[in-house]
Amino acid sequence: MVNNGVSIILKSRDKGSFKIVPVEKDDTLISEEEFFAKLDKSMQQIKEGKSKTFTSAQELQNYIYNNITGNLSEQNLKKQSAKFV
Repeated sequence: MVNNGVSIILKSRDKGSFKIVPVEKDDTLISEEEFFAKLDKSMQQIKEGKSKTFTSAQELQNYIYNNITGNLSEQNLKKQSAKFV
């Protein structure tokens, strides 16, 4: 079922419910070691001044809208920026 894109819910009397979903193309699974390596690299980039600073959600939204490519719509960005307020 999961192979066909169907989610499965497992119910347990003791532990609650668990949802098994198919991994999507955009899903990323990384090890703890890879995660901390990426975090260390990011911290080093910040120390080297290779970062951006934003003072508001609107400023961040404008940067993403004007500089990041992909399937980002203005309406979706507004929904996302509301989470930062």
